[in-house]
Amino acid sequence: MTTTYPNNPVHRGLLLAVLFLTALLAVASARADSTMIPPRAAPVPPPKGTPAKLFHQGEHNYVLTNYAKAVRYLKAAVQQRPKNAQFHYWLGKAYGRLAEHSNWFSAMALSRKTLNELKTAVDLDKNYVNALQDLMEYYKQAPGFLGGSREKAQAIAKQLELLEASGVTSKDMQQDLANSPS
Repeated sequence: MTTTYPNNPVHRGLLLAVLFLTALLAVASARADSTMIPPRAAPVPPPKGTPAKLFHQGEHNYVLTNYAKAVRYLKAAVQQRPKNAQFHYWLGKAYGRLAEHSNWFSAMALSRKTLNELKTAVDLDKNYVNALQDLMEYYKQAPGFLGGSREKAQAIAKQLELLEASGVTSKDMQQDLANSPS
């Protein structure tokens, strides 16, 4: 006499219990693996040096496409010289590039930091053409929930036209920054 499992309520109950326990163990095992806290690395101390050296290290790492390291150096430079528009501008650029190479959630936070740094650079120096150009591009490309705005981009475009008409160019700005004390 052969008994089939679907027709026997006891066997069907046992089979369902085994399947349920197997699934429960698989979920528990996966959850345990995902909630295990990996050993924490020691916090990396901020880089040390003069603001100019920190800035040049940040700029160097930016050129080498090591954006995370560039951010570390540029943040340290900004902390030492918070009124330096050039430092904020480059930190904003580094945040922007880091956002481009990050996952979606990180990119959103980094985009906000990019916007804040570019705005700070422009607030510190209203004639900083490179910062104005990048801020205008940010406003044009970013979605509204990340601060993008066509109206703001158009206002900056008009400001850039006025600067150009008065003879200020990005090349002039770079020479002025190169000659200014850090």
